[in-house]
Amino acid sequence: MLATELLQQLMENPQITLAENGIEAIEKAMSEAFDLIFMDIKMPRMDGFAATKALRANGLSTPIIALTANATSEEREKCLQSGLDDYLTKPIEVKLLRALIDKWVT
Repeated sequence: MLATELLQQLMENPQITLAENGIEAIEKAMSEAFDLIFMDIKMPRMDGFAATKALRANGLSTPIIALTANATSEEREKCLQSGLDDYLTKPIEVKLLRALIDKWVT
């Protein structure tokens, strides 16, 4: 929810779609076009790593940014190996969020 509020502050009229779990995230990502996906790593039913792997296996090339509480180099490496393009740690810093949006949305 915090990420949603921050995105609304940083962007003019962002189109935000929420998913309650990893399975729903896959369904929504495969049925709609998105400029950028923020994927929470800790989700019910299917975590963000598995959801991202499934999306990549289905050919989705949209940039996916991990949202994680683990700020370690091992976590970052695991994110990248799982097909995530980047990662952002919680609590979310506004300037880092802005930098990721600038980096991945053209």
